Amino acid sequence: MDQEIASQEENNPTNDDSTDEEDASRCTDSGSRTLENKHKPLVFKELKKIWEKVEPCLPWEVGHYDESNTLLLDDSPYKALLNPAHTAVFPFSYTYLSKEDNSLGPGGDLRVYMEHLAVAENVQKYVQERPFGQQAINETSSSWPFYKDVLNKLATPIKAIKRISSFDLITSEDFMFLT
Repeated sequence: MDQEIASQEENNPTNDDSTDEEDASRCTDSGSRTLENKHKPLVFKELKKIWEKVEPCLPWEVGHYDESNTLLLDDSPYKALLNPAHTAVFPFSYTYLSKEDNSLGPGGDLRVYMEHLAVAENVQKYVQERPFGQQAINETSSSWPFYKDVLNKLATPIKAIKRISSFDLITSEDFMFLT
């Protein structure tokens, strides 16, 4: 892990934001802005891109990863909205002002959680049974109406649209909408 971090620092010695742009290029852009910052694009991190190996250079075979062995770790719960439930945990954001934060240190809450998760039989089941950090966004969240609208803008047809003539009628049953 330390070698990986060192390699990333070598590739970005100034620690500027250029890698943020590269990372965001792999995300799904919603076309909206975040609730917290009207200048920040609202993006989703889709695990299916890993599971389906959308980038051919990835060193695993399609089907190697799935809900049972993959975890998204992010401090922004909205980024996981396109993923199946319980495939992500959302630690609280780190701030240098919090001198007591030892989440990743020996005995730290995130470190201990990840150590147990690493030996779990099923990641999704483990996360479901042992929630960690911030709550996932769902229908009971106060921000749900906003995210529901964003997700509905991204909604895709459930069934393929056949040839549409002037006599065809497309109904709400032809599309997936979140209720």
